[in-house]
Amino acid sequence: MKEKYTQSDLFKAHTYIFDNYKELQRSTLCGCYFCEKTFFPYEVKEYVADEDGGLSALCPYCKSLSVVSDASGYRISKALLHKMKKQWY
Repeated sequence: MKEKYTQSDLFKAHTYIFDNYKELQRSTLCGCYFCEKTFFPYEVKEYVADEDGGLSALCPYCKSLSVVSDASGYRISKALLHKMKKQWY
């Protein structure tokens, strides 16, 4: 089954890459839309501090600030990651 995402979906999903430390604690699966790999939240070991003091996850594989998790409300799939990569990279 092909997943469809609107432009609005992609922009909203993109907002979840920032200040996502607590969100990852509630997640079961994450993905990076730069390298398009999926992984478990416990694999994330590095975060960067946002301007407002929040922590944003870095991908454990490519170190990109492109990590989105299923606690965002989006199903982490290859289709989602690929569409997001096409949008931002």
